[in-house]
Amino acid sequence: MSVPKLLYSKDEIDFELGYRYRYIYGSASVGKSILHTHDYYEIFITVSDNILHLVNNSSVLLPKNTCVFIRPNDIHHYDFSDNNDFGYINITLSVQTITELFTYLSSGFPAEKLISEKMPPSVTLTEKEASDIFNTLRLIDTTNWDNQKTKKLKMRIALIGIFEKFIRVNVIDNISLSPPSWLLEFTKKMYREENLNKSADEIVKLSDKSRAYLSRSVKKYYNKTFSEFVNDIRLDYASNRLESGNAYSIIDLCYECGFNNLGYFYRLFSKKYGVPPKKFQNLNSN
Repeated sequence: MSVPKLLYSKDEIDFELGYRYRYIYGSASVGKSILHTHDYYEIFITVSDNILHLVNNSSVLLPKNTCVFIRPNDIHHYDFSDNNDFGYINITLSVQTITELFTYLSSGFPAEKLISEKMPPSVTLTEKEASDIFNTLRLIDTTNWDNQKTKKLKMRIALIGIFEKFIRVNVIDNISLSPPSWLLEFTKKMYREENLNKSADEIVKLSDKSRAYLSRSVKKYYNKTFSEFVNDIRLDYASNRLESGNAYSIIDLCYECGFNNLGYFYRLFSKKYGVPPKKFQNLNSN
């Protein structure tokens, strides 16, 4: 097996939007695409029949309207040799975008299963589902929006609709109710920069609940301990700063986002993103 080429988010994603959308098409003369992996997520939806997807040492023949979720650790490429014409929709997504999206979808959504499965999750859409998604993506891509924030919001709404399709084939038991409004509001507060380095007691005060009640609620609706919940948000902030090139010192960033121990910060960051902060920064530098 040849060595896969590593593709970088800085080259494949619009940082301000957190994604890039493309329609890719061609003919059999294209042959095989290059074997690759990447430091970002990807969704692709086939527009034509019988695209051969070679992924994680397996070959999968994809029919038209197949939606596939590619994770950063997946190694894949395509073989178009047997196709007269081919086409697929490709959406590249930053780690930050997926993390925030899955946090919003919370415990009713099988995020861990989608990320940890050996093979990339896939679902075959109905003709109407695929058509609706294509039309929505085309509208988002071609509309002259007043500002990028509106375009970003529209895409995230579309992504929620796409990921809802995966629930249909990745059903999990005991789906919890949606988080209550007070918990959603508390979560929004936690994403504010000024709240990242607050102490545990100060964070609890933001919720207007007791520590025990807040911890139980976070576990019930987000399936995380209180510490995991807080640390994940801090790590989201750190990765965003590193992706954007706005973090000049790893040590300063560690304390800025609320960690008091540099070694602990490195361990948590490496566990979540697969590489230590400095390497993550280098991978995303210009």
